[in-house]
Amino acid sequence: MTTLTVGVNVADPDEALEVGGNLIVSGALDNGTDAEMPIRANGVDTIRLRPEPVSPSILAGHPVNGAEDDAAGAVVAGGGTAGLPNTVYDDFGVIGGGAANSAGDNDGGRTLQPFVTVGGGASNAAGGAYATIGGGASNTVAATSTAGTIPGGALNVVTGTCGFAAGQRARSLHDGTFVWADTQPADFLSTGTDQFLVR
Repeated sequence: MTTLTVGVNVADPDEALEVGGNLIVSGALDNGTDAEMPIRANGVDTIRLRPEPVSPSILAGHPVNGAEDDAAGAVVAGGGTAGLPNTVYDDFGVIGGGAANSAGDNDGGRTLQPFVTVGGGASNAAGGAYATIGGGASNTVAATSTAGTIPGGALNVVTGTCGFAAGQRARSLHDGTFVWADTQPADFLSTGTDQFLVR
């Protein structure tokens, strides 16, 4: 079987269609299947478009970045590296960049912890529905925390609903608690609901 190649401004094309210069498409760019469609730069997948029945997903950055197979509306805007992927586990999760970040709780169901955002940083895990981690390192919003927030810092934890933890080693362990810790190398914990604590 002969493989046909077409070159536009390319003398000896290696691909089925190889274009030298800009490509302007007036219609749709479509792979014609329900399979993920990669966009490559220098032979490396840099953006992958994944069709999903509810809402498509966009996965960019290092090829190790990903989303749960059937997660709807997932976005990984960039970052990641070999061995340190950014991963969205639940519907409508977003990761802006960084490395080794996760949105959702990897419990095998993609609908339990939706609408989670991690802006960037490293080794951040936003597990609860509607949770947000802005950045920083090794911060965790547990799956038990609905709408928990960590703006940044390091080693902070939120387990209560609508909890807030910031700084270093702040622990918002109860519903509605606000905990802001300084740089002391010790945990600073909430002890009851609806507390406002600053160290």
